Amino acid sequence: MSPTVKSVSIFSEESSSAYEIVRHSREPKMWIAESARWIAEALARRSTQLTHLSACYIIDASTFLYMALHRPLHMTPEEWKRICASDYPCHEPPEYSHWNLSPNVGPPSAPYPNWDHLEALTLTSRLLNPSQEDKAISGIFLKAGQLAKRMPKLRILEIWNGTNRSYTAGLAPAVAELAAREGHGFIFRYRCPRRSVTATLPSLLEFKSLWHFTPSKAVRAVWKEVAAAQHRRLELSMKYVEGKGFNTGLAVMEELATRRLVVSRRTWDEIRRGERGQDLVLLAGLD
Repeated sequence: MSPTVKSVSIFSEESSSAYEIVRHSREPKMWIAESARWIAEALARRSTQLTHLSACYIIDASTFLYMALHRPLHMTPEEWKRICASDYPCHEPPEYSHWNLSPNVGPPSAPYPNWDHLEALTLTSRLLNPSQEDKAISGIFLKAGQLAKRMPKLRILEIWNGTNRSYTAGLAPAVAELAAREGHGFIFRYRCPRRSVTATLPSLLEFKSLWHFTPSKAVRAVWKEVAAAQHRRLELSMKYVEGKGFNTGLAVMEELATRRLVVSRRTWDEIRRGERGQDLVLLAGLD
């Protein structure tokens, strides 16, 4: 990636995400899952120079967070590939195999990368759905907080999911019926005021979903540390949305604070009209 590129946005159709490809493709699932994780690894490794990164649907947030958190700065691609081959199972969709990974893969003294310039990060995750336990969902936000500690200029981070497709495995029958009928939406957001704004204003940690979700104490603690490093106190906002209006990707995108960084105005108009002209949109901004 050229050092003059400061902003990258990748937006893929929901049906072309790694999860959907693994579900429906006749290709070997191991090959597909491995490809997805190398996309995540490449984005993590090449994004340290950026001020903005958005990767929606093309990979899962959990996969990106793992690659960003655990790859030592000076580890060769061959060494990293050997570690991932044994540590990262490929027989499942990549975002779900994330939860069986070791917490650290490099030596304790190994230096890890920082994102010294990154101000905005936007990701999507299939794990943000009502069939997942709060503990599993909190795991994503905990990893995101750990990574945010390496982003001293971070102003906003959003992880979201919105779909009218049903993910009903493990749900009680009544809840499964509701999810199948209405779909679901979720936005996790961390927002820190700019330094020019008075220091009395807090950073805000927001959760908005179509079902009741309670973040773990560890999630609140790690994001409190992120805010403190930016000389801010942290406030928590949790909003449960009843009824329709937040149960599709379009509805959730409407409320993203980073939407204009996620897709261009033209692509957004195409999405709203149901006239997407491309399956994959890549935007790169120069300094």
